[in-house]
Amino acid sequence: MAVQLGDKSSAQKYKKKFLKAKAAFEVKLWNGTYFNYDSGSSGNSKLIQADQLAGQWYTAASGLPDLFEGSKIESSLRKIFDFNVIRKQNREEEIQEIVRVSTSSSNPLRGKKVLVAEDDSLQQIIATKFLLKLGVNFEMCRNGKEALPMVSKGLNDQRNLGASHILPFEYIFMDCQELVYNA
Repeated sequence: MAVQLGDKSSAQKYKKKFLKAKAAFEVKLWNGTYFNYDSGSSGNSKLIQADQLAGQWYTAASGLPDLFEGSKIESSLRKIFDFNVIRKQNREEEIQEIVRVSTSSSNPLRGKKVLVAEDDSLQQIIATKFLLKLGVNFEMCRNGKEALPMVSKGLNDQRNLGASHILPFEYIFMDCQELVYNA
């Protein structure tokens, strides 16, 4: 923007800062295929977030030059697509099997007590419709951090009823890669 405003001094100053920040960002987060979520060592660091290129999208929309090399942008987009689209397409067969099972008299989930931890509101709606169709007795929460107290409370309630061998939920469905307490 400084260039467009004719402020060459500021443009040089901010370009120097940008190049320094870009180098640090790439050294800390680029893993050879995509940009890690953060530079920590937790399981969350390797999350494949669709918004990892949000800054790139904003600069492109503003008519500014790319933030990263084209090969890194393409590799990241390919990983996001493979993980979030192709993987979900492969789930279609699983979904069809769930629907087939749900309509059969031998539905193994019918009447079972299930806890669903899902942070995405659209996925919560989809899961709710599926589980209702399957005849599942379920509770929904937003993440693993909310799920733990629900399980603990359920265990305590069972103990208070004198049924220590009964678990509060027969199944717990949650993301393996989640920002807050993943599976």
